[in-house]
Amino acid sequence: MQTITLEVNDGFLSKFMSLLETIPKDQVKIKTDRYSEEITKRLKSIDNGDDKLVSHADFWGKFDDRVVSFKNAN
Repeated sequence: MQTITLEVNDGFLSKFMSLLETIPKDQVKIKTDRYSEEITKRLKSIDNGDDKLVSHADFWGKFDDRVVSFKNAN
């Protein structure tokens, strides 16, 4: 079995995937990059308003605040 890498324009991807689905399943194995899938899923979640995008600085600022408050509590 040979491995190839294809770059497909976003606007054409659904048509391309439909074409690939016509090929017998035992002849072609389609692999997707799990990291790209996860990033796409998370971006959609942010765009839909299900999740909030937090900046790097805000995240670490809140993290530092929690560490300090934990130290002060003990």
